[in-house]
Amino acid sequence: MPRVAKKLLVVFVGIAAGLVIFLGAIVCLIYLTSVNQITFEVANDSKTVLHNVTLMVPGIPDSRMEEMLPTASFGPALPARRKVSFRVVFDADGRHYEVPGEVRALPFGLWTAWIHINDQMQVSVKVYGTFRA
Repeated sequence: MPRVAKKLLVVFVGIAAGLVIFLGAIVCLIYLTSVNQITFEVANDSKTVLHNVTLMVPGIPDSRMEEMLPTASFGPALPARRKVSFRVVFDADGRHYEVPGEVRALPFGLWTAWIHINDQMQVSVKVYGTFRA
């Protein structure tokens, strides 16, 4: 291998190693200075009043709302984890609904999981995240 090629290889390996170390330091700083929390918000997007709406998340007490009017929302917060399973239970128009779900997020940052219940009593989940100190 020519001498110039060896020098170029050493330079490129040094640059690559420097980038890996720099990016690792950024991730560590974000982890150490961010809020590290997931907030759940259950929202009634239907035109129906929901009864006995309960959000069950392992590791925190069940959150419950006896009567949830259209456009109302509620929810708890917990420390951030990579994967959080939950279950939404509610009654509407004389029927009982029990819907499981799962949220995946980075274990750092401030995350909000919006759980929407629509007119067909179907549940959708959207997760939004930010990094805040």
